[in-house]
Amino acid sequence: MFTDGSVVTTPLDAVATAAGVSKATLFFHFGERRELLEALTGELYIELYHELGALDASTIRVFLEGYLRMQSDPRVRLLWALGDVLTADNAPLRDTAYAHLGIAIGLHLAGEGLPPDLAGHLTAVVAPATFLIARRAAFGQLEDDEVPEFLDHVDALVQLEG
Repeated sequence: MFTDGSVVTTPLDAVATAAGVSKATLFFHFGERRELLEALTGELYIELYHELGALDASTIRVFLEGYLRMQSDPRVRLLWALGDVLTADNAPLRDTAYAHLGIAIGLHLAGEGLPPDLAGHLTAVVAPATFLIARRAAFGQLEDDEVPEFLDHVDALVQLEG
């Protein structure tokens, strides 16, 4: 329901109907819209990170290619929209894509033989840039050459650090 409409304006009656429950049952389990959206966010993160972990990501480049390719998934766009709504009141989500992305990038860089302190420094540069590229990819705002150029820059950074 939320991928077809707005996270904010989708009627909870429609969500309850799509879930096959009454609105009263929905509100029994989720006292307010935010609780429902937080639960949905948590489930989507788990599902998508499981899929991302299943990719054959032998190098940081292959991992980032897979991560950026996943941004076209409607569930990922929904996560971006949910994150925008849930963080608008300055109450950050308990479990963010950014935290997982930073950890995954750090692990991949360490797996490429970079010493942990260098991998950590490089993660601090690559993770925010990846996050920004991913958001633009999710909403179809990237030019065709931006992802390959970004990945080339990451490769160059890894070679400099290594």
